[in-house]
Amino acid sequence: MEEQIIKFEDVLIGCVRKWRSILVFTILTTVLAALVSIVSNDVFIYEGSAKLYVKNEATVIENNIEVKKDKNLIQNYIQLMKTKDFVTKSLYTVDSKLKPEEALGKLTVTNIVNTDFIQVKYSSLNKNETAEVLQGVINEFTAVAPNYNKDVEIIVEESIGIAQKQEMRSAKVLIAMGLIGGLCMSTAIAFILECINKTFKTKGELERELKMPIIANVPKVKKNQININKIKNNQGTILGEAYNSLATTIKYSKENFNNKSILITSSIVGEGSTTTASSLAVSLATSNKRVILLEGDLRKPSLHNVFEVKNDIGLSEVILKKINLDNAVKKINDNLDLLTAGELVLNPIEIIDSKDMNLLLEDLKSKYDYIVIDTPPLQAVTDAQILSTKVDLTILVVRAEEVKKDTVKESIALINRVDRNIMGIVFNAGDTIRNKYHKYGN
Repeated sequence: MEEQIIKFEDVLIGCVRKWRSILVFTILTTVLAALVSIVSNDVFIYEGSAKLYVKNEATVIENNIEVKKDKNLIQNYIQLMKTKDFVTKSLYTVDSKLKPEEALGKLTVTNIVNTDFIQVKYSSLNKNETAEVLQGVINEFTAVAPNYNKDVEIIVEESIGIAQKQEMRSAKVLIAMGLIGGLCMSTAIAFILECINKTFKTKGELERELKMPIIANVPKVKKNQININKIKNNQGTILGEAYNSLATTIKYSKENFNNKSILITSSIVGEGSTTTASSLAVSLATSNKRVILLEGDLRKPSLHNVFEVKNDIGLSEVILKKINLDNAVKKINDNLDLLTAGELVLNPIEIIDSKDMNLLLEDLKSKYDYIVIDTPPLQAVTDAQILSTKVDLTILVVRAEEVKKDTVKESIALINRVDRNIMGIVFNAGDTIRNKYHKYGN
């Protein structure tokens, strides 16, 4: 399998395109945090402390000065009391079921500056737990301290005292946490989804991996049922300008100057090949060119619905010589004609792969400036692959985030196996953040 390149820029753009989902998720977590701040009660923390006096009368003479024998004794004791083994034994003395790791996180042992006092503090949400842990620490320390220095005596100078402190849950803090947490979490989810997304998301990604020209970048619109009125209404909009740009590329490209027959296809259903074929035909006809739009999908034809005409007669009848071409063609406007599918046949391949089909296309070339053919998806049937050998140009429609990259590459390979005539890619619902269309005038 060909290695796929993921650029951070493409992933970032994909995340930006999901801004609505990120915003909704962030709002929900913020609202949830606000509700929690309203119904939650204040928290009570029980802080306990005790003071231990380390009595050490053992001294030595240094430079004619009497000093304590073990200067680091207090610090050694503090480090001892912070060990997991010490805390485990302390909890055992009071028969506590608390985990040593949990107790260590709440235990504080310090030396009161310039004294021989050790202060032990413990904080928890449970008063009994606080008292229990402190008592265990005192019990264990007084028992083991002489093992490290026989001259030491441990005196509980200040017995365990417990104070109750009320900690208010700030509504502002909770809401801020909900806002920031929701934003970070939703952005992270969007980022991960973009990284594992195996479809084409941006125009740059498409060009980089397919190494083919993107001849049109069609902005994203809702997947509504297309019809002739909507196509007409699109004229002058950014959507209409995208198809006008495609028509201009076809008309004025030096490489394709004498090419008249154009096949529009896609990899799978729902990528917009019928919309592209219909809109391209209308755009070409608007530029005062004689155009015929031909229904190449004889299995599930749809062009008659787009242009709101009957599908009583069409391509099938012409090829089977049941009717002549002039009687089968439906006039849409002065410059645009339509040849629908006509009667459904059991084996469409017999129609599209016939000598009569070749003769028909040659006849149409003599009567029209352009022939635009709409076909079924390449991954569904071989109809488009066969028809691509009979036309001058093939255009592949790829809808953003709709079809896997490997499927698109396989579709290109299917065309190239029979005829290398792919003009380029129409990127549908694509990268409108980086490649914006601008309407001239307004």
